[in-house]
Amino acid sequence: MVMKEKIQIQVEGNNVEGDVRYIYHPLHKMFQVTFEDGYSNIFFTDVESGQWVEQDLGFTDLASEVGEKLGEGDTLEIERRELQWYKGENGEQPDALFFGYYRYMILNYTAFEIYAPNRRYLYTIVQLNPELWQIFKIYGPAEWDGGQDLIDKLPTILENDVY
Repeated sequence: MVMKEKIQIQVEGNNVEGDVRYIYHPLHKMFQVTFEDGYSNIFFTDVESGQWVEQDLGFTDLASEVGEKLGEGDTLEIERRELQWYKGENGEQPDALFFGYYRYMILNYTAFEIYAPNRRYLYTIVQLNPELWQIFKIYGPAEWDGGQDLIDKLPTILENDVY
């Protein structure tokens, strides 16, 4: 991947410059970009489509422009995944339990990569036995958390929704 400290893109017909900070992530190509006007956001690749996402805003024109510029000369391919999406109700907050997951096997254990509604990876949860689950998170700048409520409910949801 071409590492750039600055990028120049076209936004609404104007040349705009942004400072770029690479964020290591094993599943997304991910960067934080801060523009001249002070706007800053994280841009990353969607694991399903490979398109660029502007965090919490989705598939925007700005994400496409940033991704195109950051991808110049990039030969690194990210493995695509077909996610399943779960949308359940949580009492007074009907959208509180909305997440994507990708199921796969690690030796004899069932693992699930969990994704936030904004398509960003949260963590992997592995079923070690019927009563024991373990979460594996990325710590540091790439860390993202869906909240303790989701973590507490995942084993029951995944057992009931998937099996």
